[in-house]
Amino acid sequence: MVPSTDTSMPDEQTTEAAKAELATYREQVVAAMEAGANPAAPAPRDVIFNRSAEHAAVIVEHLFRAAKEHVLILSSRLDTQVYGVLGVIEAGTQFLRDNPRARIDLLIETDVDATTHRWLRAVMDVDRTRVTITKMPPALTARYKYNFAVADGKHYRLEQDRAKFEAFAQFGNRKIGHQLTTTFESLKRAA
Repeated sequence: MVPSTDTSMPDEQTTEAAKAELATYREQVVAAMEAGANPAAPAPRDVIFNRSAEHAAVIVEHLFRAAKEHVLILSSRLDTQVYGVLGVIEAGTQFLRDNPRARIDLLIETDVDATTHRWLRAVMDVDRTRVTITKMPPALTARYKYNFAVADGKHYRLEQDRAKFEAFAQFGNRKIGHQLTTTFESLKRAA
């Protein structure tokens, strides 16, 4: 038997494989975002699936990068595994800096402390008047199971079960984007 020349540890191999997979996933999301930004591109747009917090963070980051005017987020808790990632923090703050009329509206089920939550603190530091937070009452949250984010009414990420990171996303789908925007506005009025 020939001894192996691979001196890396199994954890290092797993980490390198995970980094490579995440880089490939990021490329897929960027390509979908660019295609979704092109109004001449054929519909329907590619659907992107995710099953992990890392994938969710890549998608949310790129929702902010694609947005020009408005990002709506319905979230059970603004999970820091997603919103605490540097790329998401940078994209959220850059979105607000790039357009003085840009807005972020949040519907959140649990209390989130803006002084300790890195992403929320960062976007509020840019301009707290353009970030609204509405706490969802428990009686209302019992009526739905999903979380979602929608940017400019055409780019979205939808978790059909808010207890999981599993979701799907699309860039440039005005039909579903409009439906999610209408749902968000309805929930906000009811809160």
